[in-house]
Amino acid sequence: MNGTDAAPAKEPTTVKEPGAPRHAAPEPEPAAEDAFARFSPAPEENPTGFRRVLRGTRLALLHEWALAAYASVALAVLMTWPTMRYPQYTIPQDTGDPTLQAWQMAWSGHVLKTDWSQLWHSNSFYPEKYSFAFSDTLLGYAPAGLFGTGLEAALVRYNVMYVLLHALAFFGAYVLVRQLGSGKTGAAVAGAAFAYAPWRLAQAGHMHVMSVGGIALALAMLARGHGYSLRHGYRPDQRKPGWALAGWLVAAWQISLGFGIGLPFAYVLATIVLVCLVSYLVHRKWIWSEPKPFGWRLLSFDAIGGLIFAAVGGLMALAYFKVIELHPYAERSDVEVGWYSPPLLGFFTSPAQSMPWGEAHTGARETLGWAAGRPACCPASCSTAWPSRAS
Repeated sequence: MNGTDAAPAKEPTTVKEPGAPRHAAPEPEPAAEDAFARFSPAPEENPTGFRRVLRGTRLALLHEWALAAYASVALAVLMTWPTMRYPQYTIPQDTGDPTLQAWQMAWSGHVLKTDWSQLWHSNSFYPEKYSFAFSDTLLGYAPAGLFGTGLEAALVRYNVMYVLLHALAFFGAYVLVRQLGSGKTGAAVAGAAFAYAPWRLAQAGHMHVMSVGGIALALAMLARGHGYSLRHGYRPDQRKPGWALAGWLVAAWQISLGFGIGLPFAYVLATIVLVCLVSYLVHRKWIWSEPKPFGWRLLSFDAIGGLIFAAVGGLMALAYFKVIELHPYAERSDVEVGWYSPPLLGFFTSPAQSMPWGEAHTGARETLGWAAGRPACCPASCSTAWPSRAS
């Protein structure tokens, strides 16, 4: 030993790992499993084309609009019964205007199959020209005239269209009110009120007056195409130009049924377009914080649809102007129009055919004049199968 103390051996140094932070973020909890997921079938990885078509067909057949269409037809059959009990032997209301309109559909269908250039020169009042324009023509129902020939076919055709026009009125009002923001119950009530309002009882023999379903359906399509509802207002992200064009086409079809209802509809549609245009410009300039676009595609579809609507109405009007030129005495005077027109009270008076209100409103009807006092049967009556209330 050299007399010096030996230095103690050092212990090996241990390197400590850095500890977790004092305020570490909590680990995410596992997602809760859906209690019913285990009972559902396993999703198909790559569905075949047939399965996709089958799935799409099933969804289409069970969609709300499809169910509403089924309900509309079923309700129409019920509300117009017994129209479809003996459709080849009976006709609703009476044998006056309904038989004329049954012939009109038969004639237009016949012309489509033979020589469409002779449409306005019908076999009635022969050899008079433009005799088909002596009344509203129901031209929009011409495709129905392509099916069947003879008297029985004409009766069946009329009865089927009579039921379907009620179904379309219910369905059109239903989809319009749904588009504007109502729930299903409210839309069903609106459809029933529109299709089976009491005033329609007294007009059961005038198919051109009863055919108003295209009005509601066209307005529903136009509202959907422009992304508009009363609940949400104008929403540019909901615009569908194709629906807008379809709405104009349905409107053109509606006016082809006749000017008795088509002309007031044209006035209403023009007013709606004008009001919407002014409202859009006012909102764009003074109300919206950011301008909401309209879009050139939607504008072009509106222009095309509006031109088609105007063209259909204008081409039909030419025949009626020709009738006035050939028969000047056929023009209605203001006195004659007033004779057929009841006063404002008529909008609040029930017809005689109404079971709950007909008798109660007898006194009010007597003040309305001749036009409100014509005897008529309810839509559920047929001239040879069911007695009318008035008889």
